[in-house]
Amino acid sequence: SKPAEFKSSHLAILVRNTILPTYEELEVEECNLSSPFLKAGAMFLGKHCETINNEFMLCKSETKDPRQCLSAGKAVTACSMDFFRKVKKNCAEEFTEYAKCLDMSGPQMTYENCRNTQAVFDSCMFEKLGMVRPPYGYFSEVRVHDSSRPAPKPAPPLVFPDALPDIPTPEELPRPKAGSGCGKVPVTFTGLARRLFGNHYKTRSYTILAGLWGWSVTFCMLSTCEDKEFFVSNFLYLIILSLHNCWNAKQQNIICGKSKAEEAVTSSRLQENVLMIPQSVPEV
Repeated sequence: SKPAEFKSSHLAILVRNTILPTYEELEVEECNLSSPFLKAGAMFLGKHCETINNEFMLCKSETKDPRQCLSAGKAVTACSMDFFRKVKKNCAEEFTEYAKCLDMSGPQMTYENCRNTQAVFDSCMFEKLGMVRPPYGYFSEVRVHDSSRPAPKPAPPLVFPDALPDIPTPEELPRPKAGSGCGKVPVTFTGLARRLFGNHYKTRSYTILAGLWGWSVTFCMLSTCEDKEFFVSNFLYLIILSLHNCWNAKQQNIICGKSKAEEAVTSSRLQENVLMIPQSVPEV
């Protein structure tokens, strides 16, 4: 099996040029307190060291390098030590009773079972140190932290010599001409026109659209319209389509999508099929 140090999925990759801090730089006095005591003073501790904690978290978020935030981390630990020293000096008994209650309340150490000892501890913190417990949801509010530390320079973008060219944006694409099959082209609404006009939907719909577009061109010419060429070109396009479909319908003599000869053959076949149906069903 692998050694214990390689079982974690969060492994840091170190190269030869990586500079690690020394043990002297990392050594600092720690808060040797158990979880019940830390949770008992968590609300007051967060409010007392709010600015220092925000500075440390901002440093970690901006630099993405914990080595550059060692001084800020030491300041967080020093602020915590200073806070608990003040609590021990002024409200040691109340603080201890409150922490014991949390420890004995259950594995989750919920606050709801220790409201009485909490009230005694809160009153001592207010009388002796002038600290007030933050209201519920205080640490969830959005705040702006003003830092005196200069913002780090952004990392230079990665350059790949064999990278593919970027996809052009819509603003960089050339504008298509009217009637070219994309962009601003007349909409025929084929499905709606077929239901309204039957199989003659092309001739009738183009004719109606040409009329409507003609009114649009007239309105555009009389008003301050920006794209007059677009309206005029599409108006002419609709007129040509209407004339072309009318001419095809006249030449082919289309009736409901079929010629007269095909219509006659279809009707005669239907009559033959009707005559072949027996009038009575024989008994079995």
